[in-house]
Formats: sequence, C-alpha cells, structure tokens
Amino acid sequence: MKFDYGESVTFYGDFAIHLKSHYKGLIENRQIRHGGNNFELYFELDDIESIVKRLKAYNITFIHEIREQPWRQKVIRFYDPDKNIIEVWESLCFLANRLKNEGMAVGQISETINMPTSFVIESTLAKGTKQ
Repeated sequence: MKFDYGESVTFYGDFAIHLKSHYKGLIENRQIRHGGNNFELYFELDDIESIVKRLKAYNITFIHEIREQPWRQKVIRFYDPDKNIIEVWESLCFLANRLKNEGMAVGQISETINMPTSFVIESTLAKGTKQ
C-alpha cells in the first residue's frame, strides 16, 4: 500500500480503491448503480487543462470539468462511451511543484496536500520547480 487515507487507499502502481460512502460524495451524491456510476478508472496527468480541451473536441460528457479539491489537487471526471466514470487527477508530485511555483513554502505545501515534507522535497527536487 502506498497511501491509506482511511476512506480511500492508493496502492503502488497508483491503483486506488474508495469506500462507497466516500466515492458517492465525490460524484455529487449521484446514485451508484450497475450500468453507470458504479465503476471508475483513475489516471494521473500533469496537464489537466490540455486533456479537457482534447475531450471537448470529442463531445465527451463531463461529470465535471476542472475542479480543485480542498487540498488544491485538480481533477476532472467524465463518462466513457459505456458510461463508466473516468477520473483524471494531476499528480501529487506535479501539485507540489505547482504550489511551490505559486510561492508556498515546503511546510505549507506538506500541510495543504497532507503529505510528508520529505515527499514535497523529493517531488520538487525530482522535477525542479518548472512546470
């Protein structure tokens, strides 16, 4: 296991499982049922804005476009042709760099994204401070 947030767990390889109660809140309390809103694929991508533009060109049905979570991570959710939910987040490493570029100190970033300062330091050193 990579991260355990209680209501969601992320495994190495960035596969995540959410509690049904937690997930329902993420999709605006839509009903979770078979045939739609009951399965999701999760991906990370640093440039969320570019994927939204590309998806709009294909008339994709969005659950919501770019939304910034309380911990500042950007996410979009949309349906695939079979009405499965696709979720795309910016990576936490990219987020740490984005917040550093916005002028936040390492300790502030750590507190905001709920990750250890060592993660923030590694992330910002690994990719530098350019986006």
